[in-house]
Amino acid sequence: RGIGIVTRRPLVLQLVQQPAGSQMGADAADAGVAGRSGGGSGGGSGGGGGDEWGEFLHLPDQKFFDFDQICEEIKRETDRVTGKNKGISRKPINLKIFSPAVLN
Repeated sequence: RGIGIVTRRPLVLQLVQQPAGSQMGADAADAGVAGRSGGGSGGGSGGGGGDEWGEFLHLPDQKFFDFDQICEEIKRETDRVTGKNKGISRKPINLKIFSPAVLN
């Protein structure tokens, strides 16, 4: 048990250093992308201004620029596999975080 986000599935987190103003981040910021791109529901304020985003393996071609949306997607994906009760699963959630503020 814990405070904040607690997963009932393993979370495989990969940190990727992405230089500030990189091509991918700059394109997303120029396009006015916030929340999720690539379809689906979403929105919200762009938490990283285009320089920071997350990608889930189970949602190819979608980028999450709002870290509150990343937390919500972890909850949704956990509930999808384990149900809304207190079930757990060994199947991991794979998340990549791209940011100039992390080390490879």
